Amino acid sequence: MKKLIIILMISVTTFNISAKQIPKDKLDTLFYLLRIESKWEGIIAKAVKRDMTNTPSLKLIEKDWFAHFKKFKDWKSSKAALYNFYSRHFTESEIDELIKVYRLPVIEKMGRFAPILQLEIKKVFRKQTPEEKKNLERILIKLEGKMKKQMEAKAKSKK
Repeated sequence: MKKLIIILMISVTTFNISAKQIPKDKLDTLFYLLRIESKWEGIIAKAVKRDMTNTPSLKLIEKDWFAHFKKFKDWKSSKAALYNFYSRHFTESEIDELIKVYRLPVIEKMGRFAPILQLEIKKVFRKQTPEEKKNLERILIKLEGKMKKQMEAKAKSKK
């Protein structure tokens, strides 16, 4: 059993050591094409929001929590982890292929139109048909009724 564990540790160590570092200029090109840097603050904001959902007490220090991540997990300090990730999981030739794909005119066009598409999707969600409005009103009235019952039950239990 000890031999198996030692062999396993050696093979895992060998795998990690043998991962060839991909040139940073190629990865920087890929990051640029993926627009990761420009999205980084949004990624942090989503992580903070997820933390607020998972641990509601953090809402008491939400601004400080966000500032902490913004300061210590900024793009510049986080980029090294992404360099390592891509070097472990992709070969240099695979990175070259990804760069070629993201430089295709149709992919670049998709990237340019992504913000416009997001606006269109928001319009769809904001637009309500009369039937939709009626249904929402029905749901909200139901919610109001349930909340009223809960409040009445709480009041009775306090007596």
